[in-house]
Amino acid sequence: MIKYLTQKNSNFEHIYQKAQTIEHRNFTDEQALQLPFLKKHPLEKEWKKRRHTLVNFKGYFENNKPNVIVEIGCGNGWFCHWLSQQCKTATIVGIDVNDDKLQQADKLFSSTNVSFAYADIFKLNMLPQKADLIVLNAAIQYFNDVKKLLTVLLNFLTENGEIHILDSAFYRCDLIDDARERSEVYFHKIGVPEMQNHYFHHCWDDLKGFTYRINYVPPVYCRWVTKLGLFAYSPFPWISVHKKPPES
Repeated sequence: MIKYLTQKNSNFEHIYQKAQTIEHRNFTDEQALQLPFLKKHPLEKEWKKRRHTLVNFKGYFENNKPNVIVEIGCGNGWFCHWLSQQCKTATIVGIDVNDDKLQQADKLFSSTNVSFAYADIFKLNMLPQKADLIVLNAAIQYFNDVKKLLTVLLNFLTENGEIHILDSAFYRCDLIDDARERSEVYFHKIGVPEMQNHYFHHCWDDLKGFTYRINYVPPVYCRWVTKLGLFAYSPFPWISVHKKPPES
């Protein structure tokens, strides 16, 4: 059963769902259950790259056994399910502001240790439980202010907790304007120009003042290797933000 921790607001959800439908990202139950191994689908190549992220991130759990994991922007819940397979004893909570996605997540992936909640993270005083690990997987681009977001999330962590950012771009500051322009052109092209007001671009300077580590840097050759079909590298960094400085 989905918990509603803050009041629902459907304004963003309507625009987001429209864009997701056009981009073939509103998956059927059968497709959602396949993730991340999506086959015979327009986004199959994209999900090959996302699987590379999982290969990298899986190694994190060899040395870390979080008791409470929270995913911000959990969508249809597939990644919460994947996390539950890596950390079978952890309590996992997926949070989103898209009720349709949460309904599918609850239907497909709720279990004894996986649950879902509707919440605007900025309107919460505290999570039901402090988290050892908070993950934003392909989600930070929907938050305008990274510094504000990370400050809030750090307060939701246990003493040694960590925030991990996956499958999202961080740009050199001098390239931000070009990235915004490309997104504006793209959203106009697909017929959802209002989405540009809900999709944000972040640069490395947004992380200044936080203790963070870059755990994966896309290799310079990843684009042409992936294009040739030799291997599907993730084009995005894996960043961890730490409440306490990590041990070297």
